[in-house]
Amino acid sequence: NLGAVTEDGIIFWNGQKITRWVKGERVATALEFTPGGTAPLRAIAVWNKRLYALDEAGNIWRHDQIPTGFGKGVPWLKNTPPLIGTVTMAIDGSFWGAKENGEVIKIFAGLPQAFAAGVAIPPLRQIAALATDADAQYLYLLDPAERRLLVYDKDGKLATQYVSDQFDSLSAVAVSEKTKTLYLLNKNIIYGIIATHLNK
Repeated sequence: NLGAVTEDGIIFWNGQKITRWVKGERVATALEFTPGGTAPLRAIAVWNKRLYALDEAGNIWRHDQIPTGFGKGVPWLKNTPPLIGTVTMAIDGSFWGAKENGEVIKIFAGLPQAFAAGVAIPPLRQIAALATDADAQYLYLLDPAERRLLVYDKDGKLATQYVSDQFDSLSAVAVSEKTKTLYLLNKNIIYGIIATHLNK
């Protein structure tokens, strides 16, 4: 399943339909949603009341909000080839994407922007997930091969990394800089970690 955090809850895509769970409610509600293309989706994100969907062909589709859910997707990339190999994304006004090989992509208004992640030790060779939002100062990259979460500022400078032998199967990350908490999904366990880098 793919999920996107919103201001009041979470939106899920299970391959067949979109549902929305609102904080305080026990049951998720089905929403209208028509994918823009035919390729399966890899990731979704919500920004400014629009849903953005990344498919396995590397296309990004923008879905405007409608009263019953989200309208049919329209292409979002402008004069940019499909982002082949991109496996995860986040949006903070800019689009952030990551490839499995550790490459980070930044796009603003549909056009590519220069971004280079600073060197980490050991080098970053795999990204399974990334997280950020408009209220976050940092970009968070999940590196399962090295059992760590890397933290970069949005200019590409490495701020810190959180490493543990317990991180033997990392798959997802969520961040609340407001509460200074990092959430890491490892197998079926969610670890809550204090974001000590925010105290500096």
